[in-house]
Amino acid sequence: MVKLIYGLAKFSNKNYGFGSRPKNFNKKNFLVYISKYFNIFECADRYIGSSKYISLLKKKKVHFKIDKIPFNKSKKEILNYFLKKIQLYKSNHKVKKIEVLYIHQNDLKILRNTKILNTLNILKNKKLVKNFGVSIYSERELLYVLKNRIFTYIQLPINIADSYYFTKYRNKLKGKIIIARSLVLQGTLLSNKINFKFKKQIANFRKYLNTISYENKISKEELIYRYVFSLKNLNYALIGSINKENIKKIFNYKKKGSLNKKLINKLNEISTIKKNWSNPKKWN
Repeated sequence: MVKLIYGLAKFSNKNYGFGSRPKNFNKKNFLVYISKYFNIFECADRYIGSSKYISLLKKKKVHFKIDKIPFNKSKKEILNYFLKKIQLYKSNHKVKKIEVLYIHQNDLKILRNTKILNTLNILKNKKLVKNFGVSIYSERELLYVLKNRIFTYIQLPINIADSYYFTKYRNKLKGKIIIARSLVLQGTLLSNKINFKFKKQIANFRKYLNTISYENKISKEELIYRYVFSLKNLNYALIGSINKENIKKIFNYKKKGSLNKKLINKLNEISTIKKNWSNPKKWN
């Protein structure tokens, strides 16, 4: 059964993605509300201001994403950078240990950097960090991470439009903890407010989804979430909605269980094909 993690990207930045923020949005009230659904939260240096709200929650686990690593500096300076960040994360978020630390600069020159890898091993041996992870955007990054034992958590773009990496490397991913991100492709699969160079491709895909939705008497939104929740060998899915009703619906979709095999196979016909338009880094 896929477990859910709440990611604070949209919570911290109202301009993130294509979904809109509800009127009179109260961060504290919202986080207290969703804490009855989630006990794992994902924070990052880029998610400014989220720590003071996360620190209010008592029963929680926090996964962190570290950024702006000074990879051109000496081994000692890199290690000190990590140590200071870890101490800051623990004190600001009121957690006793770092369960997962992601390298947020998912660039091969960072991931392959021997000084950084040496630092990660030191932190692991000192039991300052339990697990390390990366968020993947390219096939080259994934192929490298699959061979490196230090990285056990891998975030992949997995959604009804694009499950290419997950499907192609399913067998090689065994032994890693896999987290699905971009379940609604930063809101583009549900929002009408799309204006970039791939808007035609996304509009065509949404028409396809509307047809599948009509034929199977299931809403498009339910299809989108339950497709991901139906995938085998998936450990977690990252949720980022800032709408209380949406959160409630997502958990209800999860309770319904897997879609039928025939429908999953039909959706796989499109989802497993590699696409340029499903990568947010290529949208500009």
